[in-house]
Amino acid sequence: MDHRSFDRRNIRTCAHCNLRYDWRRSPSSLKMTYCGSICEAAGLGFTIDALMLMELPQPNAA
Repeated sequence: MDHRSFDRRNIRTCAHCNLRYDWRRSPSSLKMTYCGSICEAAGLGFTIDALMLMELPQPNAA
């Protein structure tokens, strides 16, 4: 990492694993909360991306 681009304001602590990470590099949908998608899934029980792709059952037409 280029030391000139380091900015402490971009460092967060993961809500699941307590790892310090640069939120701009997180692949998680909740970048400011989790260091990665695995921690997001472990913390929530699902990922936001999976939730957005979920198809709801269609009501039966009468």
